[in-house]
Amino acid sequence: MRVLVVTAPLLGHAYPLVPLAWELRTAGHEVLLATAGEAVRVADSGLPVANIARSFDLARARRRMTLRNPLLARAVQTGRAGPRGVITLFGEINDELADGAVAVGDEWRPELVIHDALAPVGALVAARRGVPAVLCDPTFYDGHHLSFAATGHLSYACGRHSVPAPAPPSAVIRLAPPSMVGDRPGWRMRYVPYDGGLVTAGWLDEPPRRPRIVVVASHPADTDPALMRAVLRAAPHVDAEFVLVRPDLGMGPPLPENVRVVEWTPLSRLLPTARGVVHHGGASMVLTALVHGVPQLVVPDAGERRHNAGLVYTRGVGLVGARRNITPTLLRRLVGEDSLAAAAAEVRTELTGAPSPADVTTRLLKLADDPEAAA
Repeated sequence: MRVLVVTAPLLGHAYPLVPLAWELRTAGHEVLLATAGEAVRVADSGLPVANIARSFDLARARRRMTLRNPLLARAVQTGRAGPRGVITLFGEINDELADGAVAVGDEWRPELVIHDALAPVGALVAARRGVPAVLCDPTFYDGHHLSFAATGHLSYACGRHSVPAPAPPSAVIRLAPPSMVGDRPGWRMRYVPYDGGLVTAGWLDEPPRRPRIVVVASHPADTDPALMRAVLRAAPHVDAEFVLVRPDLGMGPPLPENVRVVEWTPLSRLLPTARGVVHHGGASMVLTALVHGVPQLVVPDAGERRHNAGLVYTRGVGLVGARRNITPTLLRRLVGEDSLAAAAAEVRTELTGAPSPADVTTRLLKLADDPEAAA
């Protein structure tokens, strides 16, 4: 069977689908991942990747939205736009991806299309090919709602390609824990982090002498000097080891003795050694910390990250703060409050108890054979 996996042009949306794509491939099926922008780097996972918009530029897409919707863009930057900002930005992005996605679909002729919540263009391809579409939702918003709303921006693309409307999902795969987002209809699937590989560094094999706090942006393409500097100011006053992942190396004075700077290190290798993690609140980052049972300090920035931060705080698995409020006291709470560790352990158990990508692959194969019976 040929399976086309379509993702938004962001690594944080491509990476969560890698384990499922590899499970399908290991089961003997042909898999092609279609995306654009920075997400084409997912080819490093060994999956074949089609670049469906070679000229795509995320910064340009954001500038275009700012010009068309200045008030909404300002709300997005402060994290107060809610799902409207995500829907508007990615609705327009999907229109830009549509022609390339349709061309790949026509040439490759998939028998099943899987798309992430911010890539409803995959549903357009499924409708054109007359095959089932499956939505994989790695977000903390309701991805089904996001995807449906974003299809409103695909009307011109549907017209260009003689498709009445994008295909509704035959199934929705949910990754977020119900204890944080509620019971949403669909198939649960265990979140399996994928964030690349590495040659193991020797220090990672040694137990840390003090509680380890990892400080990281949401994915390998991000850096945030302001966040790193805020942690550096507090670090000398905290009895912990700090690991700063890919900081701005022009940070000025010598680093405190309890701070280690590293290049991009897969978090699936780093977080099991940590007692806490500081990050911006991207969905993949939140899920990765949850699956390792590590308490989080979320310093949210633009987009959906303020929403994600609120869920982290409400569930009790972490703290929320602004850069200016990153104090020694807050960092000591991160690694010292037993309630945070206990709640993080509960959600870890919840996530690891969900059906595996292998289990979901079995359901996908049944769905492809008989969409009516399997859904």
